[in-house]
Amino acid sequence: MDTDEEEFGRQETPEQDDELPLEPEKPVFTKNELSILVEYVKNLTLISSNNNNNTINWTLNCIEIIKEYFKNPANIILTITIYEKKNIQAHLDFSWTDDFKYITYFLRSPWQIYTPDNFMSSVIFGNHKNGNLNNSILKYLEIIFAPVAIESNEWPIVMKNKILSCFNQFIMCLIDVTYNHPDGIAILYVPIEELTLTTAKAIINQNDIIERFERIARHWIQKIRAILSCQKNNDNNNNNSNSTIIDLIKYWNYKYENFKCLQHQLANKSILNIIKKLKDIESSSIIEFYNYSHQVDKQLNEASSNIIYLNLFLNYCQDFHVPDDIKNYSIKLLHLIRFVASQSKFYNSTKQISILCQALATQIINQCKKYIDLNVVLCGHPNQGKFMLYNSIKTCNTFFKIFNELAINDKKYGNLLTISRIDKSICFCHINTFIQRCENLIVICDARIVYDRYDNVDEISLSGVECFNHELQYKNIEKLFIKSLDKIKNSSKDILNVSVFIWLKVIVDFNNNIQNIDNMMKNLIHDIFKNIKNIEEAIEALYSMKKFVLRNNLKKTLDAYWLNIWKFFENELEIIATSINDDLSFCMPMTSLTSAALILKIKNDYISRHFNILINTSDWFGDNDVQKKVIEKYKKVECALLIKKENLFAIWEKQIVTEIEIKKILNVPVIKFSNNNCLIEINLKKYYLENMKSSIEWKMIRQDDCRLISLKYLKYINALQCRYNEIELFCRFYNITLKEWTVQETLLFQNHLNDIKIIITSSLKKNTWSCETIAIFLSDCYQSVYQLIEEINFFKNTNKQLKLSCNEIKNALLIIGTNNLTYTMDNLKIYLSSVKNKNFKIIKNTAVSMIHSILLLKHKVQYGETTPKYWKLYVDEIVQQFKSSIIINVQRSLESALIFFNNNLNLSNATKPLLNIEMFYNDDESLQIEFIPTIDDVKFFLNNLIPLTSQDAYSTDEFTGILQCDVDDFEKKINFIENDLNIQNISSKIQQEVDIGIKELMTFTISLKLLQQDISNIEKALDDVTCQQQQQQYIEASIIKCKNIINLIESLDNDINIHWLNVNIVNFKNKLQAKCEYIKYDFFIELCKY
Repeated sequence: MDTDEEEFGRQETPEQDDELPLEPEKPVFTKNELSILVEYVKNLTLISSNNNNNTINWTLNCIEIIKEYFKNPANIILTITIYEKKNIQAHLDFSWTDDFKYITYFLRSPWQIYTPDNFMSSVIFGNHKNGNLNNSILKYLEIIFAPVAIESNEWPIVMKNKILSCFNQFIMCLIDVTYNHPDGIAILYVPIEELTLTTAKAIINQNDIIERFERIARHWIQKIRAILSCQKNNDNNNNNSNSTIIDLIKYWNYKYENFKCLQHQLANKSILNIIKKLKDIESSSIIEFYNYSHQVDKQLNEASSNIIYLNLFLNYCQDFHVPDDIKNYSIKLLHLIRFVASQSKFYNSTKQISILCQALATQIINQCKKYIDLNVVLCGHPNQGKFMLYNSIKTCNTFFKIFNELAINDKKYGNLLTISRIDKSICFCHINTFIQRCENLIVICDARIVYDRYDNVDEISLSGVECFNHELQYKNIEKLFIKSLDKIKNSSKDILNVSVFIWLKVIVDFNNNIQNIDNMMKNLIHDIFKNIKNIEEAIEALYSMKKFVLRNNLKKTLDAYWLNIWKFFENELEIIATSINDDLSFCMPMTSLTSAALILKIKNDYISRHFNILINTSDWFGDNDVQKKVIEKYKKVECALLIKKENLFAIWEKQIVTEIEIKKILNVPVIKFSNNNCLIEINLKKYYLENMKSSIEWKMIRQDDCRLISLKYLKYINALQCRYNEIELFCRFYNITLKEWTVQETLLFQNHLNDIKIIITSSLKKNTWSCETIAIFLSDCYQSVYQLIEEINFFKNTNKQLKLSCNEIKNALLIIGTNNLTYTMDNLKIYLSSVKNKNFKIIKNTAVSMIHSILLLKHKVQYGETTPKYWKLYVDEIVQQFKSSIIINVQRSLESALIFFNNNLNLSNATKPLLNIEMFYNDDESLQIEFIPTIDDVKFFLNNLIPLTSQDAYSTDEFTGILQCDVDDFEKKINFIENDLNIQNISSKIQQEVDIGIKELMTFTISLKLLQQDISNIEKALDDVTCQQQQQQYIEASIIKCKNIINLIESLDNDINIHWLNVNIVNFKNKLQAKCEYIKYDFFIELCKY
């Protein structure tokens, strides 16, 4: 095939027969056969990966890839990858990610066809587990591939050295990758080629092999150098504050095993042979080999010696009880350290001894960390946490004390090769850090005691008028503390880890937050006490916040308020002391002297209660500077109050009434009339009741037998007090009732009022204060008064209803004018009649209701068969109100009628004229203009719009029943409607509007008569034709004039609005226009003659 496209510009068609081999035919499987092959693959995958078929999710995509592998023999490999979450994937190559768990692979030769019959007998498959893949590849290459590759003669001679060199380099890198672990053992690569070489001559003849051995030897030296350098760095860096003595022992054991393994490999015959062969040919690659081998032996001896001495600590590096066993534990291990320092050949330097002491301190720290339960410290009871922290600090301080005593002894006796050489500030800095961390946790516990809720501690209950707001503020403070504490909990893994210094920032932030929280709490305390006005509330608030005294700055604030409470009590004592001799105000419902004595007793009880509260509070809050002075002042004030009370009692004893006076007042009537003989009052001075009552009150105040009035009279005190209150209540009720009545009500019901006075007067003599029938007497009086009140209320309601009826008559208008409708004469009469009939019926019904109310009211005010004298005046007033309401109705109706004429109204363009009339042209010889209806009919109807006359009122039966009540006016038949000036004025306005409309209509009629006159003149001109020439011109001018008149008539509207009239001139226009047309036609006939 020619492919020179640059020369020929195209590509020739390939010859398939010569260059492209035929592709073998792909196998064809049935569904059953493919299913069997897929099941084989599944089973082999599950067996090799130790999985159950129920735990593997074989996806549809995975099944399709397996089928594709069998359908297409060009696919040489199939891999099934199982992941941690039991997911499975299939690939037609080696493909996986780092998180796989198992890989099962299936191989075949190119175009090898697997069938259900030969698959199990000819399949090549294998399995790899994650973590062992590099090791498996290494073993495969070293054991299987390397011998075959080296012995194979199929390699080209030119490429074999390069291939084997790359292979050796790959194996060395693979060994480093496989065993590259911090705790791993150094492994040296021994090439398989060394086993095939027997003589030096063969080596000389095989320069390529020698070159590969030199590379390998240089790799060994490089690796041994790296191991020695790494171990030296490990020795220098072994001063780790987290390392314990056990860790040191493990380190030296690891170092010993590593160098022992390296020494064993260096003694391997294969390695020694390679080194010897390279030495024989004087290779420069092995000059440093023997030096590094000697260093390995030296390091091995040192590690072996150190392990012997360090193993002495194994039996003593055990857990101990904190803090009880720290003394014995420290002494034993420190003595061992001194022994190792003095006896060990290698482990005796200051640095190594410091490492041992530091490791011992780390073990003590670890034991304290085991002892400290951070869950208790941060979440449990704070006092338990503080107990563990204090014990841990005590343990560390005990260790320091023992160490210092031994160091002083060593220095004292000149033993400067032991622990006295150690720099404690460096060696034990981590234990100092641990102590500081414990102190930080103690601070946190102290804060938790105040702000945290531990062991289901009840939430704080604050007092005061704004307690709800204060508790919300405190809850916010708690939330802030919990938020800060949560940050501590999130860093709990770093608290006691002395090698991590992020804790410093955390605790500084926490301390700042706690300081802010304390300031917020201080402000809240100030806010709570700001609104407290008495001692009890202050003590209650102080008690609710007693746990805050554990915070030093909050304790100062609370101590200041505790001092202020005593000062406040001192001020109260001062106020009471200055007011002892003042006039004491009267205290209802007690008498004056006993009231004053009771006030003194209340003051005494008040200060005594507060004094006892303060003394009890001092038991748990402590004393203060002003307490002693306030107690002395309290005793003086208390004594003064008692003396004042006894003086009041002595005054009362002189004012007590005698039993004779009491016996006399019990026989007087309970009620008497006042000077105006209308109102009533109690017939007993309250002084007597107070005097009797005060005897019992003094008994209550003094708590001894101080009665100067015998029990025979004192037993009446409660009954007298009840009767006095009942009589006082009735007198007040009776007097208030009479004062609320109007003069009119009093005059109408004077007879009923006199009857009540008779009832009261007739029963006074037998109803004394000692009488038992006072309740019956009061009941009768109340019944009579309530009955009279009921009648008065009926009168008020009826009178109100009569006034409402008059207002209803005023509003039921007999004429309701409109301005948006145009009526014919008949329609207008019908409309006005319907409005009048409807509202007049309402007025008549209202009048009937008023007659019924007047009759009922007359029955109520009658006393037997007697009617009060004032009744006639009252009824005359009602009649006048009725007449006035009719007059107002007529006035408003006529005012509404003015709307018909649009009189003095700011109306819109939507208003329409009231009446529609038609204009006619009389055809007789008179040629007069006429109207339908006639002007006289319209004028007469509109000038008589008044809806109701006095005669109509007197002739209406419903009105007569009311008007007859005023006999004098009814007999005179006075025209009360027509005589009203307002009605006369409104009627005059209506007549004026009617006259104006008629006058404007007449003016319009005159203008139409002028047009009629023009037509008559043209008609006369038709008869005066004399001269032919002149006659022709005259006729033409007359024709033009006729046309102008016709156009003028056409331009007139059919309906002409004239004030409140709408004039229809259609008939008039048609007749005039027809007459003009006839005249014009006659002129055209005359014109045609010429």
